[in-house]
Parts: sequence; C-alpha cells; structure tokens
Amino acid sequence: LLVQKDSSMFNYKERVTKPIEWIKHPTEDIFRLISRAIYLLIKLVVHKKPVEIKEIDRILIIRRNKLGDAISVLPLLQTLKEKYPNITIDVIATPYNRVIFELSKSVNNVYTVPERYLKNRYLVCFHPQMRKLQYQKKYDLAIGANSAYSSATAWLAFCAPAKQRVGVISKKGSIMDLIYNIQVPQEEIIKTTHQVNKIALLAKYANIIDQDIELPKPEIDIKPSTTREKIIALCPLTSRKQSKWSDDNWIKLSNLLEELSVNFTWIGYKPKNTTETNNVIYPKSTLDFINQLSRYSLVVCSEGGTSHIAPSLNCSTIILSGVNISQSWIPWSNQIALYEKTNSIDEIKPEYIAEQVTNKLNKNYFSDTNGVKFNESFNS
Repeated sequence: LLVQKDSSMFNYKERVTKPIEWIKHPTEDIFRLISRAIYLLIKLVVHKKPVEIKEIDRILIIRRNKLGDAISVLPLLQTLKEKYPNITIDVIATPYNRVIFELSKSVNNVYTVPERYLKNRYLVCFHPQMRKLQYQKKYDLAIGANSAYSSATAWLAFCAPAKQRVGVISKKGSIMDLIYNIQVPQEEIIKTTHQVNKIALLAKYANIIDQDIELPKPEIDIKPSTTREKIIALCPLTSRKQSKWSDDNWIKLSNLLEELSVNFTWIGYKPKNTTETNNVIYPKSTLDFINQLSRYSLVVCSEGGTSHIAPSLNCSTIILSGVNISQSWIPWSNQIALYEKTNSIDEIKPEYIAEQVTNKLNKNYFSDTNGVKFNESFNS
C-alpha cells in the first residue's frame, strides 16, 4: 500500500530487470520505503489540519529568487491590502529582491535572508532577521509564495511564527510538505497558466480572497523625479542568453529612432559604434536603476527583470524575448507589447520596434502587427 501509489519511488519491475542495481544500492530503496512510511504516519496522526480563517490581521509572505518573481507577488499583496485595509503584511525576501517589496505600499516590513544561509537550513532559525521575526506576534497565515514546490521556502515558513501555513507540496510526498497545513497540489498549480494567478491560487486555497477576483497590475511606489517627456529608454541587458538581441540590431534600432527624431537614452549598456551624442546611464544599484526607469514614458528592453519593473512603474514597455513567456511570464499589464521568437530572437526586426515606438509616442497605442503579443488578461 505504501509503494503502489508511487512506482518511481520503489520500482519492483525495474529491480527485476536490473537486479545488479538492487545489490549495489539496497540501502537507498529501503531508506526511501521507511521514509515514505514515516511520512504517511505523521501525515495521518500528527499533521495539523487547516481551520477556517475567520479574522486575519497579520500575513507573512515568503518570496525568494529574482526581481520578476517578486513583482509577480505584488498583485496579490495589493488585493489583500484592498480587502483588509488594516492588515499587516510582512515579507521574507532575499537581499536581491527586497527592494521591490520595500517600494510596495502594501508591505509593512521586509525581512531578508541570503540564499547562502539556506544551504544549511538548520542555521536559518538563528539568522538575525529570523530571530527578530520570531519575537513578533504570530501571523494568522504564512504563504510560501512559490509557483512550484520549494523545500527552502517550506523551511522558512516552518521557522516563522504562524498559526497556519499554505504552500505548494511535492509530487511524491515529502516530510517538508507537512509544514503546510493548507496544501496546494502541484497538479492544481500547473493547471493555472500565468505566474500571477499561480501565486493568487495559494490565497484562494486559504479562502482569504474570492475565487473569481480580478487581480490588479503590480505597482511600485516611486514618483518620477521629473515630468515624463516623449523620450524612451533602451535597456539591452538581460541575464538570459536566448533573449540577448544582437548589438547590430540595437544599433540599427537606434539609427532608425534618430531618423525619426526620437530622443532616447541607453541604460546599463550601450553597444559600440553607436552615435556618441546619445546618453548612457550606468545605475549604481537596483534602486537607482528603478529610479532611472521611472523617468521614461516608454521602455524598450529584453525579457527579464526590466520587462516586469518598467510596467509596474506605469511605463509603456516593448519587450524582446528569445524564450516562450507569452503564456506564463508575460508582464501583468495592459501597457506592454511583446515580440517573441523562441531561440531566434535576432529574427525580430528593428523596423518592427521602431514602428511600435512611433505609434505609442504619436498615437498612444501599440499596433497589432508583425506578430506582436499582448497580455490576454487585459486585452481579451
């Protein structure tokens, strides 16, 4: 009974066909079988059952990883703050993405735990930020805000003082699953397409937001230092190789914009052999980068953190992508235009981008041409 549900854990058929492997590694399979038995026993006897949340005053959100991951949580936080105006929303983040939560009006406090501390998870509880958290009043709910199972996120949820915890559980069953008394199966997460909706699904399982709620666009609270003019920002940098548009294409785009008398500024990187009269800005930090972006009415960028930050600053954004993000990771905004060529980003022509720039600046809309994609949640 313990193994028939999970053939990948203890595959008798495979052991018959490969007896040598069984002889070499008998302990591994026995250990897995014992672990599975212990897991089921604890789940049956000890695991805390979910209880209805009648009143909610304090919520803890746990979201690690990158800037775009952090922004994908903001629509849920904004929804919670609107529904429960007096609620306290705290966040456990990383030093890298904490700035996103610090700039959200919906967040009260941000606690940071570096990724390196999660390599030895038993020490996480002794991190100064976690110790500070443990002296706080218990949270009514802790949300492991990942769209997939993460043992590191589960452990952070365990270390935090909370009456109940909700998160995505593993497919095969893990002791870490028992940390969450409100469990979201991975199969249900997979059915949900967009990352923003995946995160919101956790709150729906906890029954703290309506099932048919319309999630707002993410907002970063930075006021532009100057009035936005008809000037655009070009942001070529991306961490993903497949989404790196060639320097030749960026140069050709800049030449086209100059011919159209469009003013622009390079941010973070400027290809060689471009006109020297154009400005280039090298931000000193993520916060400085966000401040710089907020000055522009239109941003052209490669897929990545920038493509999520710019729309959350209320900047119209043209995005170039060499990976498939149109379903799950397209920015949650009605102010974006996505050009996507999986593994062939250089097939996106600079003329397409220049045309969209002029349409947006002169007519205030993106044209539905040349294979452009929009977020269907806002453009259905």
